[in-house]
Amino acid sequence: MSISNLNISNINKLITPNELLSKFPLNNKIKDFIIKTRNDISNILYKKDKRFLMVVGPCSIHDIE
Repeated sequence: MSISNLNISNINKLITPNELLSKFPLNNKIKDFIIKTRNDISNILYKKDKRFLMVVGPCSIHDIE
């Protein structure tokens, strides 16, 4: 009897980055936002920006209910 993966009920394959991009194409407004946000985060991490960065969310392993 195998006991590995006892808590996994199913596995769903993720779509490829190209499939994701074709489903949700980027426009210039979104591209500019991504570039600015990445630069802001980089500046915070390298202490060029004195703001505090906090990453929150639901964790993928937590039960939503």
